[in-house]
Amino acid sequence: MAKSARHAISQQKWGNNQPMRSNIEAPPRISFNFAGVVTLNEGFATGETIFSQGEVAETLMYIQSGRVKLSVASEAGEVAIVAILGPGEFLGEACLGSQNNIRIRTATAIAPTALRVIERNEMIRALRTDRAFSYAFLSYLILSNIRIEEDFVESVAFIRYIAVSNANGGIHTDSYGLN
Repeated sequence: MAKSARHAISQQKWGNNQPMRSNIEAPPRISFNFAGVVTLNEGFATGETIFSQGEVAETLMYIQSGRVKLSVASEAGEVAIVAILGPGEFLGEACLGSQNNIRIRTATAIAPTALRVIERNEMIRALRTDRAFSYAFLSYLILSNIRIEEDFVESVAFIRYIAVSNANGGIHTDSYGLN
């Protein structure tokens, strides 16, 4: 990953305003059939906390409508927004792989939000027994990971661009000094 990220950054020409993203501007919507999955519908008002960093993670959620902000707080108390999610996206899916089952983010509704809440063990059962559902969920996770990697590379490249520009007295160059 690090080598490919460095390569992508070195190939980027920020002065030309060319996007660094793949050709997937908006990932295709993946349809989930929850017919065989036991879920609970829950609603959250704007500003309401869905779950908090440090809580035990026993569920994951599927956003039916609304928007959710995911944030992380450092030990120093600084808070960073790491994602804004919308309809058709999952949150809390890390509970499926966690050994300690502790939430690593805080989820807050930033609009009236309707969620399908799925217990961890129910999701594991559904993934094991329903191949189509399992395939759709795996596809969702892969596309989500691609978006996260692209956002990260773009952020690093932009930070590097600003640093080099500032070091050159505000003059933009094509050389980023990467090896």
